[in-house]
Amino acid sequence: MEMHSSAIWGFIVLFLTLVVCTAGSSIGPPVHGKPGVCPCEKGPGPCVELCSDDFNCTKNKKCCSNGCGHQCFAPYTGKPGVCPCIGWGPRHCGEICSRDCDCPGNQKCCSTGCGHHCIAPYTGKPGVCPRKTVVNGICPSELCSMDCDCPDKKKCCPNRCGRQCTSPLWA
Repeated sequence: MEMHSSAIWGFIVLFLTLVVCTAGSSIGPPVHGKPGVCPCEKGPGPCVELCSDDFNCTKNKKCCSNGCGHQCFAPYTGKPGVCPCIGWGPRHCGEICSRDCDCPGNQKCCSTGCGHHCIAPYTGKPGVCPRKTVVNGICPSELCSMDCDCPDKKKCCPNRCGRQCTSPLWA
């Protein structure tokens, strides 16, 4: 009985030691900086450390490398437009880019299904979608998310159930 109670007291002492030793430390997830990502470097900037983390920067700016030191920049938002559907052409594997700013001109960094390449943004098919319709209260099974998901000249148009491939109206 005495051996059993001394073991319990040993565990209690060990537990209290752990509580006291970790009381000042962060046990939760690490604190990260402000949302967003740093812009791509445009070449070496001033070789000075103007910030050490995002919270040294005003408003939504982030502390980013300038190629030599660190300074506050507005977060990178990406180029306008959307990537084409993955079935856009021959599959090119390999990581050529990781963000839109790695790509020239208006090209975007898009998934090819097995890597990322710089590709012109998808502009959609010509024509406009007709009014939302549902036939006999039944939702069609031909669903899509973008025009390029649809065959031939059909567009991906909203209906009362979601989206479906539809023949467009011509203005």
